Amino acid sequence: MAEREPETPGEIERFEGLLRRAKSEFGDTVTEDEERLLKACVVGEVADFTTPDFWEKLKEAQDEESKAMVDEPDEWPERPEPPAKIRAEVVAWLLTSAAGKRYVHPHGVRMRGVRIEDTLRLAHATLHGALWANQSELLAGCDLIGSRFVDLHLNGSLVKAGMMSRGGIQSVHLDDSQSAGNVSIQGGFLAKGEVRLLGASIGGDLACSGGRFRNPGGNALSADGCQVGGFVFLKDDFQSVGAVRLLGASIGGSLSCIGGRFHNPGGDALNADRCLVGGHVLLNSEFQSVGAVWLLGARIGGNLECIGGRFRNPNGDALMGEGCRVSGTLFVRGIGSVEGRIVLTRSRIAYLYDGERNSAWPDKIVLTDCRYDAIYAGSPLDARSRLQWLAKHDSTAKTYINANEGVIDPQPYRWLAEVMKKQGHEEDARTVLRVCAERRVKGLVAQAFAAPIDRTYRYLIRRAAVLAVLCIALLAGGYWLGAAALAIVVSWFALQAFKHRGDDEARLRVCQLVEGNRVRVMQHTYRWVVGHGYARWRVLVWLGLVLSVGTFLLVDHPVPVPGGLMQPTQSYALKEWSQGTQPAWYEALPKYNPFLYSADALVPLVSFHQEEHWTPSTATWRGWFVKNVYLPLHIAAGWVIATLFVASFTRLMRQEG
Repeated sequence: MAEREPETPGEIERFEGLLRRAKSEFGDTVTEDEERLLKACVVGEVADFTTPDFWEKLKEAQDEESKAMVDEPDEWPERPEPPAKIRAEVVAWLLTSAAGKRYVHPHGVRMRGVRIEDTLRLAHATLHGALWANQSELLAGCDLIGSRFVDLHLNGSLVKAGMMSRGGIQSVHLDDSQSAGNVSIQGGFLAKGEVRLLGASIGGDLACSGGRFRNPGGNALSADGCQVGGFVFLKDDFQSVGAVRLLGASIGGSLSCIGGRFHNPGGDALNADRCLVGGHVLLNSEFQSVGAVWLLGARIGGNLECIGGRFRNPNGDALMGEGCRVSGTLFVRGIGSVEGRIVLTRSRIAYLYDGERNSAWPDKIVLTDCRYDAIYAGSPLDARSRLQWLAKHDSTAKTYINANEGVIDPQPYRWLAEVMKKQGHEEDARTVLRVCAERRVKGLVAQAFAAPIDRTYRYLIRRAAVLAVLCIALLAGGYWLGAAALAIVVSWFALQAFKHRGDDEARLRVCQLVEGNRVRVMQHTYRWVVGHGYARWRVLVWLGLVLSVGTFLLVDHPVPVPGGLMQPTQSYALKEWSQGTQPAWYEALPKYNPFLYSADALVPLVSFHQEEHWTPSTATWRGWFVKNVYLPLHIAAGWVIATLFVASFTRLMRQEG
């Protein structure tokens, strides 16, 4: 399509002046194509050198490039050669010289279908207008480091690497540049080499939709510290081979990667650590990443959406969101597929939306210190579904933090319970906390069996001393059988302490065995009696069971007689009672009641005046068994049940923190 010729006297005068200055600068080497470019620059139009045949061949080549991006083809698709050839020095002269400032239209240099063989060097320059080189070829790259310009458009163009720096080989170099408008490198754009925008400032959008960035083993697109006033578009068949970096970038609008494909196996597919995004981060609608997606410490003013996205990094983190702040909603409903971990450690999220009831989360997630204000309507809030969700975290965190088998992190459970309470699901919240405590038991026991106990010799002696004190207490109470059992245990402790006094490893194994079983008994007792503090109603069941057993074993005549189970406690009453006489004061004794006696022995600090006046007789085998075997266990059960109930009621044992 032909451009408009200079028509007005002013346009004709400016063109003649510009042409005269160009010939003065470059001699008679100014070609017809370059003269045509001068005309377009004067009238403010696009110098369009393309033809229908060129467009058709270019489209076919771009389609082939899209298929060959990830593969390593023996023959890379060749693009048709652009119809026009323009020297890089002419373009640079038009944009930076005094003549260009005087004669070139404010729209700048805009061209389509040109071939530039030398490096387009515009470093540290102030461009008088925009630079457009669409559907063109820049065979030696474009250097705009530290430059100031209005717009840069390289849509549909091929830019080959032509500049070497400490960071590698660049095709487009825009470090520390400033653009008042947009940087548009999209619509079939192909970069063979790194595109760098480190520290660049872009007043409008950074548009890379449909662009192809290829730098295998390196950085395909680097925009660390870049400031974008508008949006960043890496969508609509955007493809990268190599890392895409936005570390510390500031984006006023949204970061849209809808339908983008990021390929960097074993490395970072997309790295936006500490990125500030005023709008949304969209990783959905056929988004694909091969390699890690990093959002560590990112601040997102809107939503983080992963609906339909595919994340693949089998041996590492598929999506790293540690320390991420999401002011909107985290959408993981309908996530396409995930191979690798999703890490949300220390993240802060306003709303969590993970889909309809029974929707499947990725198998590997880490939720340690992940805090969300609410779970979005439509997501499951029942305890069963959420516990299945947290079970995925438990299995993943075990390997992620290199924890022992069975050890779980209670924080996600506690936070979930708090959120469920706020949203009116208090019973489900209690269930979550109870299951958390139950799941922790296995880990605590495993830790105890593997604990490196210091000073193992002293540990065994200390345990033996504690049991010895308890043994003395039983002897003082007349419980000879219990005291004898404890004496055997104390002797075993002492024997092990001295037996292995020269073998630290063997003594450690013994200590671990003792400690592990101690923790196991304590934890399972907590669980069975009061459900770790979240099922205090179980106390009534245990009390009823023990009371029933005690009542059954203590059955006797309401007025005990010699030869029966019970006898008076006081010695003077026992003497007369055993002789068969019943003095007048005998009627003043309370009638014997097996249920009340069982309750009197079971419930501490409560007296029904049964134990004060009656005690089992050891004259019979039954009486001896009840007094020396059953009653000590009965009394101990009462103290254990009462202690656990009080402790759970006062939240000393509850795992709510």
